[in-house]
Amino acid sequence: MVPSFFKWAMDAPTIERFFLAVADGSPLPVVIYNYPAAVAGIDLDSDVLIRLARHPNIVGTKFTCGSVGKLARVAEATSPVSEAFASESSSGSRPGYFAFSGVADFIAPAVEVGSSGAIVGAANVFPRACVNVYRLAVQGRREEAMRAQLQLARADWELTKRAIPGFKAILEEWCGYGGVPRGPMPALGEEARAQLFGDIRWMMELEEGLEDFGVKDTN
Repeated sequence: MVPSFFKWAMDAPTIERFFLAVADGSPLPVVIYNYPAAVAGIDLDSDVLIRLARHPNIVGTKFTCGSVGKLARVAEATSPVSEAFASESSSGSRPGYFAFSGVADFIAPAVEVGSSGAIVGAANVFPRACVNVYRLAVQGRREEAMRAQLQLARADWELTKRAIPGFKAILEEWCGYGGVPRGPMPALGEEARAQLFGDIRWMMELEEGLEDFGVKDTN
């Protein structure tokens, strides 16, 4: 993520120098996490991301900004690894760039413009639904993918409105773990929990009926 405590000092050249220094010193490949809501509203534009992508140790971006247009521009410039499109970068010496949808409500649209997959918070609660949207999209089953995406977007908004307390409450109710958020973030009250469970129950039932896409034991 972009350092944001001193937001006034975080212009594009400063941000670029920071990520290049991290990439130079990191023993691991770097994926940039573009999440404006978590870094005082700083939103990296496509020009900055494309320039940073030229560094051999910067291998991708997680687009939690939710911008399909930005992901498309970066994809056009970097030819990211994609199951839906042939990747020019995969044939070179570099293993390829990865452009990840960072929000569950635009997994299918992101695939349409060349995304590499999705890293989304909603997958903590309904992972099968997230994988289902992605698989339908990369298989070119557009009508089914859009229908599943619309359902996922509706359910994801119920989570987004409650943020971390909502995630934890749902996991506690349906999966037996989750508990309460770390302080000072408050947990949902009983009335708010009941409202959330009512609003999300339809999606949890849908999730339980979907295929388990996990690795199967072949022994």
